[in-house]
Amino acid sequence: MEAALQRLLNKIAIVQDLQTAFALAEKFPEFTYTTLNGDVIDSSGLIEGGAAPRLDETLFGRRQLLEDLKIQYPKRETVLRELKDRMDAIESRISSIDMKVLADRSRILINDLANIEKQIAQFEFEKKKSAR
Repeated sequence: MEAALQRLLNKIAIVQDLQTAFALAEKFPEFTYTTLNGDVIDSSGLIEGGAAPRLDETLFGRRQLLEDLKIQYPKRETVLRELKDRMDAIESRISSIDMKVLADRSRILINDLANIEKQIAQFEFEKKKSAR
């Protein structure tokens, strides 16, 4: 039994986290690495995800999760307020755009382009006419 277990665990290393596993896998690719969370990096490069213990599985974990949320809430609220302010500023800039003016300018540009093309065609006609 002991020999079978040794063969089974041959070239398997248990590491703290995935970052450590990746670093060691570059230096020692013949090993299989397993993290404390159950993630496995096989010697062939195959990665299998493990499962980290969830904070809300125990009473202490729930209490810690609640404390973390209490700390994060004001920060997230501030970020949300900043995003809303940015959105309001962008919406006001968009609403200040006068589409009629833009449409008029685009018509003028299209007419100018058509006139330039006519002039080019006229010059080419005159050039061919003078070359004969």
